[in-house]
Amino acid sequence: MTAPPDSSLTLAIEASNPASHPGVDGFAALGLCRRTSALTWELRVLATQAFARQGEGGLPRSLIEAVDAATRAAGKEPGAFDRVAVSVGPGGFTSIRTSVATAMTLARALGAKAVPVPTAEVVARSIEWQGPGAPRRVAIALASKRDSAWVALVEPPVRVEHPPYWLWPAPLEG
Repeated sequence: MTAPPDSSLTLAIEASNPASHPGVDGFAALGLCRRTSALTWELRVLATQAFARQGEGGLPRSLIEAVDAATRAAGKEPGAFDRVAVSVGPGGFTSIRTSVATAMTLARALGAKAVPVPTAEVVARSIEWQGPGAPRRVAIALASKRDSAWVALVEPPVRVEHPPYWLWPAPLEG
């Protein structure tokens, strides 16, 4: 693909937080990213495709099929992207492992750049940290299995405390 130096056709894979969408294990999306400053990019989503582990081949096969469907829906040739962004969690171990392995394999096979994306940091960067009433510290909770959650504490400038804590419900004691 020929793209201006500060833009790229990007495949994004998110499978770290399947509990947030019942019946869905993740999403594959294709978009055009354009650099807007030294630290920020603007994304124009061209197509998205949900996927769920099912049938023979389970999650890896469903993910590859979703990548193919999103690529075709965007009107692009398979393998046309030059960047593969993948959520690295926190989240479900198997889903993250599968999506990261898939992203790394695609990037290496296609000569694309692999970009790790920490989910809690993405959420934190969407918060308005300036102005009246702006928060000084935020706890970002991402759904996990059953009634548990991954929680990361964030404060400006965006700095996620690692590793995020894993919390599960417990009875309140008075």
